[in-house]
This record gives sequence, structure tokens and C-alpha cells, in this order.
Amino acid sequence: MSSALCIVRPLTAADRPAWVRLLEQRPIALACDYPAWGDFLYQLYGHPTHALGAFQGEELAAVLPLTVVPHVLSGNYAVNAPFYGWSAEPLDDAALAPPLLAAAAAWGQSLGLRMIQVRCMVAPAIPSGWRVQEKYSSYLIDLNGGAEALWERIGQSARRQVRKSIEAGTSVHLGGVELHGRAWNVINRAMHQLGSPAHGPDYLPSLSRAFPDALRLFLVADQSGRDVAAGVLLKEGGVQHLLFGNVLSAGRDCRAGNRLYWAMLEWAAGSGATLLDLGRSLNGTGNQEFKSHWRPRRQGLNYLQYDFGRPAPAEINQSNRALALPVRLWKAAPTWLVDTMGPVLKRRIA
Repeated sequence: MSSALCIVRPLTAADRPAWVRLLEQRPIALACDYPAWGDFLYQLYGHPTHALGAFQGEELAAVLPLTVVPHVLSGNYAVNAPFYGWSAEPLDDAALAPPLLAAAAAWGQSLGLRMIQVRCMVAPAIPSGWRVQEKYSSYLIDLNGGAEALWERIGQSARRQVRKSIEAGTSVHLGGVELHGRAWNVINRAMHQLGSPAHGPDYLPSLSRAFPDALRLFLVADQSGRDVAAGVLLKEGGVQHLLFGNVLSAGRDCRAGNRLYWAMLEWAAGSGATLLDLGRSLNGTGNQEFKSHWRPRRQGLNYLQYDFGRPAPAEINQSNRALALPVRLWKAAPTWLVDTMGPVLKRRIA
């Protein structure tokens, strides 16, 4: 598909070096923007990624990778940032975005997809048939100035909660993928308590192979030495992205979540990154309130959606009241069932 200003075509293996070079020239590029993210998901879950490239002359100017995911309830859909809140690929260029999105719709139609979702910060001038959702925000923290400056910027209330957690006897253990077993145990159990499935224990090791030396894992133990909170940061370029930040109910009294977040902020400030992305949250939720506690910059996200003339698949988030019963049942499910079926479900909720 082409316009007067650009030509859009599927990328091949021969285009991968140009794709990577393009990302390296961006002010911000997230892990999900790279071809390695699609490789990782295909090897782990079998989800194929198809990348559309917009060319101006012979030069690759923009890329829209779309990963096909079988929905947990109905039909297949495609998303450009699976298991990520947003993509840093700029889609605000009036010459590039409309032909890219039009080509994506035509491609999805040919595959019989139920929906395409494109997650970005800025909503471009979109072609007919697309709609924009503004339900999510991401929370960004400027890391310039180092940990001491960041400690002052987070404010008195956040500092007080961190100090109370330290006084309660919590301790922090950080390292690489060698901690994945302990981290997964906390993340999986915390998600179970929330009524949501989690990735399997092979998720973090597989991700580490796709992005060597990019993962940092954090564990917070209570006074007895029991792990009660776990976090995972993934670095790409100048951005540290919070993939997971989970706290068990047993860690609430000792404010393990506050200790965990400050440990991640403090380490990120000395990691060479300039920005920490605390990840997306559904607007108006408690998760959003907790992240705002750290005085980040709130960045509204635009989710562009194409439904192919059919009702969109049900949204899997806290705002969907139809999920209240499944959430209660999942919370009550035995551990063996959660461990077995959780990854099967999670791979379909991208």
C-alpha cells in the first residue's frame, strides 16, 4: 500500500538491520519496539509477529510490528506492544501513520482477525474505521540528578513510608535472572491473590535470553526473611521499564511495596538510564494512586483500535464487571490449578 509520500510493505529478515538502526536513532525505544521482542514471544508462546514498514524512498521511516494473539474468550487479535503498556514508535507523523494504519487494517482483514490494537502515546490522524481509547496512563520518572536528587523529589510522604518499612525490618536482595525462581514465586502468588493469571516460570529466563544483561530483579523480605515483594526492571537504551512490581498480602503491614519501589528507583537512578517507566495503569484505580505517590509524570496513552465491523473482544481489566465472578473463582482456585492453567490463560491476555 502506498501514498504520495510513503510506501508501506511487510518487512523481511533482510530489513531487520535497518529496523534496529532506525530504533537506535530514536530518542526513546522500548524493548517491545525491537524485533527481538517478537522473536521472544514466538519462541515462548508461538505468537507470530508481522512487521509493516513505511518507506520514504529507499529509507525505512517507521515500523508497526503486530503480534497475533489468540484471545482468551473469542477470536484472534493483533497488538503492537504485547505484554507492554505502549510503544515508543512515533505515530504522530501525518505522512506515515495513516498509510501504516490503513495497511494494518487490510492485513488484519485478510487474516480474519477480530481486532487490531495499536498502543501509543500520541494519537495520529487516523483513517476511517479506527477509534481511540484513553483508558490507560503510564507513569514516567526523570532519573537525571541521581538517587539523592530523586529521594528529594519523591516527597516527604513517600520517604516516610520507605523509612517505616526499613524500621519494620524489611531487607532488599537484587540480582539478575538467577533470582527468577524466587521472583516468579512471589509474582505468581501475588497475582493469584488479585484474581489474575500470571506468566509461567520460564518467562523471565526466556526474556533474559532475548535481551541479555537487560533484566534486574528485586526481592523484598520481611523481618523473618520471607520474600513478600518482587519487582523486575528491563532496560533498553535510556529507559528502565517496570515489567513487574508485586506485593503479597503478607507484605502490606511492613510496607514492602514502598521498600520495593524505592529500591528500584534508587538502582535505576544509577543505571545509566535517564527515564524510568513505572508501567501502565487503568485510570482511576488504586494502582494508579500508588504510582502517583512517587510523583511521576503522568502520560496518557492512546489505544487505537480497529474492530472489523464486529463487536470487540471483551476487555480483560478491572473495569469489566463481567469478570467479577471469574476473578473470585481464580482467587479461590488451588495452587496446583493456578500454576498449571495460569500461563495458558496469560499468554492470551497480551
